[in-house]
Amino acid sequence: MRSMAPRSGHALLLSALLATACASPVAQPPGDLRVIVRFGKSTDPVDPVLLRRLSAAARSEVRVSARITDTESAYWLSCTEGDPFCEDMMLRLLAVPPVDEVIPDRYRYPSEPTR
Repeated sequence: MRSMAPRSGHALLLSALLATACASPVAQPPGDLRVIVRFGKSTDPVDPVLLRRLSAAARSEVRVSARITDTESAYWLSCTEGDPFCEDMMLRLLAVPPVDEVIPDRYRYPSEPTR
């Protein structure tokens, strides 16, 4: 009778690799900053109208990264951390209702000062 140990070992290795790949964070696109946007009410982060309004206010493409809560979502801005254009872009996003706050993602940029 043939031992099943090598096959189950391969299966364990494959499942470990898949689990690691699925648990890995989404890589940051080069030159982009991930920000957390807090809304004053429950908001669908992938709403095409909202995305157009955010992109128009930012004067650059704004892409959804993740929904965090009903009133909080992460977005990618096409700018680099510390760039004055990026600061202006974040300030312009505040003019879009129902946006209440825009801050750099603290988990990705832990050294960024709190606003």
